[in-house]
Amino acid sequence: MNGRRIRTLVDLETDATWTSEVTGSEVLVRTTGKRSRESTKSFPDTEAAVRWAVGEEWKQLKKGLILVAPEVGPGEPQLHRFMGRE
Repeated sequence: MNGRRIRTLVDLETDATWTSEVTGSEVLVRTTGKRSRESTKSFPDTEAAVRWAVGEEWKQLKKGLILVAPEVGPGEPQLHRFMGRE
């Protein structure tokens, strides 16, 4: 990891967004939509911060949001949608 990891998920029906930005051992989460919010969470190390951010991304994917990440590196998904059971 190059020290910074940003992922944005979008709700296509409402244009609401959920963004996580991992910088070192901190995660900044921004949401837009009906309730725009911003919060920061600290972790002991970068690995723990990324692990938490990925878990939160999966929660958002399961809610129907779509990952849009055009800036990702080779081998990482640029677009991701959860197609689980409904």
